[in-house]
Amino acid sequence: MALTTSLLLDTAILLTIIIFLLYKFYTRNNNFFKKRAVKHIPPTPFLGNFVEVLFLNKHSAVWIKDLYDKFGDVPYFGVYIFDVPYLVIKSPEIIKNIVVKDFQHFVDRTMASARHDAVQTNMMFFQKGEEWKATRSKMSPVFTSGKLKAMCPMLVANSFRLVEYIKSRHQKIDLEDMSSKYVAEGIFRVFFGMEAHLMDETNKEFAELLIKTQHPSLKIAISIFCYLYQHRFVDWFKLTFGDPKLRSYCVEAFREALKARENSTFRVNDLIDIINDLKKTKEFKDTFEFE
Repeated sequence: MALTTSLLLDTAILLTIIIFLLYKFYTRNNNFFKKRAVKHIPPTPFLGNFVEVLFLNKHSAVWIKDLYDKFGDVPYFGVYIFDVPYLVIKSPEIIKNIVVKDFQHFVDRTMASARHDAVQTNMMFFQKGEEWKATRSKMSPVFTSGKLKAMCPMLVANSFRLVEYIKSRHQKIDLEDMSSKYVAEGIFRVFFGMEAHLMDETNKEFAELLIKTQHPSLKIAISIFCYLYQHRFVDWFKLTFGDPKLRSYCVEAFREALKARENSTFRVNDLIDIINDLKKTKEFKDTFEFE
């Protein structure tokens, strides 16, 4: 049904209404900190205080550090990322209460939880509330001080491989590439119980996938951004966190490592051995399912 006799005028009225409604929605929290007498910078409509980061003028870590310095000697201050208010804590005493004394009230992370993704749904990094607590209680035996100490020799050996890698280079070294390989080698050795073969450059497939994480496509970058800052879009568009190919590669490597070590007498006390031990307990079986 037309509002006027002019299509152009009808379109202009409709667009004005849509823009007004969007404006009201994205500015609904703009007085959140003002009402609570919390120091903050007045937000820009739609973008909050996130303009410099959004337009790639400043890294998010530098942005929050600059705000930290700007507010001086206050126990906390407020920032807006788009339409969402965030309280940034500066006081060591308050931080201690949050992470220790009152931690039961602050277990949820700000990362989006993707209910449509079976892999991410079962990862502690994405879980919230009671699900996170249940998973944490089951996985805690994996990360005792004794088991973590047993993993140290693997990381030390990985460091020696890094030294040899640097010595073998007779030209300039790409530090970003080298660091990524070093971290990935350590993760694969400790968590998957296998060599990634990145520093000896024999695992071309994994190396190529790793390079993509350093320079993600626009689609993956937007997906990660939504997981961090625009949670509503994660489920709307069924987004996945990171490169699906890299995740599939790691999941398959993990499953293969579990199966290979399950009936083996060979032990290195890495995460694979620990999880295989836990799989034999009823409590662990009731919580986790391995295909």
